[in-house]
Amino acid sequence: MRRLSFVIWSLIVLASGNCGRGGPTPAGALSVAKTLDDVFGSKSEVQLELTDDGALAEITDLAVDIRGNFIVADGVRLNRVWLFSPEGKLLGILGASGQGPGEYSSPLSVAVDGEGQILVNDYFRMKIIVYDREYRYRREIGPVRGHYLHVEHGGRIYLYDGMVPPRAQGLFDTVKALDRAGELLFSFAPIPEAALESRFSRLADGMDIGRSGRIYEMNHLVYRIREFTPEGKLIKSFGNPEARQTAAAGEAPLDLNGPFCLASGLVIVQRENVLDIFDNDGTLAASGIPCDRRILLARGNAIYLEAWDEADEQGKGSNPRIVRYELRP
Repeated sequence: MRRLSFVIWSLIVLASGNCGRGGPTPAGALSVAKTLDDVFGSKSEVQLELTDDGALAEITDLAVDIRGNFIVADGVRLNRVWLFSPEGKLLGILGASGQGPGEYSSPLSVAVDGEGQILVNDYFRMKIIVYDREYRYRREIGPVRGHYLHVEHGGRIYLYDGMVPPRAQGLFDTVKALDRAGELLFSFAPIPEAALESRFSRLADGMDIGRSGRIYEMNHLVYRIREFTPEGKLIKSFGNPEARQTAAAGEAPLDLNGPFCLASGLVIVQRENVLDIFDNDGTLAASGIPCDRRILLARGNAIYLEAWDEADEQGKGSNPRIVRYELRP
């Protein structure tokens, strides 16, 4: 999100099987990495077209469909979902704001399933809207409650909600697993007690699905990554022992972003404009790699970041650029 108080924090978990089936990046290469270019071998930028209908305010979520088109959601300020081509040309608005079938009021999160269908999570109306790969409305799933939407390639839906509600009274599970009809299968990943004790709250996505189906979760008020099986069983947790774990009284809140899984077995999270890199055992392989743009998405072995330019002297701004980094082979 452009204006939300997110400071980007990045974590990359190195593994040969947990987040994907590709070959792992050599640990020795990561241990000497100092810049993004040391980790990612290529970089490309796409300027999203600015039109009267396509002026963005914030990006609350980003997905890439089977055509390579960008699906951009703003479920906080403008409450729309836009389609942009791989070259950044505005193709139109997906669905519409409203109360009818296929319409939404707060499209906070978007995802693309294994069949190429596009799912939009309308948070306030407690429903998931499904469009086919031709962007035609198909059906709605609900009522469901959760902020951020993830779809496993086998069809299972996960909803993440790690925001601490006002006057929270006790622990609650942050991840819900649903079937394709929206029925709750199970929930897991209880919110850390340290997050409940914090005087802060934050609306942010805190999970991703590895290609092996394992779930990586991190609450944005507590620096601790937890790895779960697809059925919600905790495998391990890890973090950077040299970084702040929570925000104490009088301190600025933690600003974390991620985790994001790469197909090679890496997981990315951002911490105060730097990256930390962990191997599959949760051992810190590298840290302090500068990255001052917010990561929006990991797809395959690429990460996508948003880059907003300042307004000119006449106060005119532009839509952001989507910056894509591809992992070195």
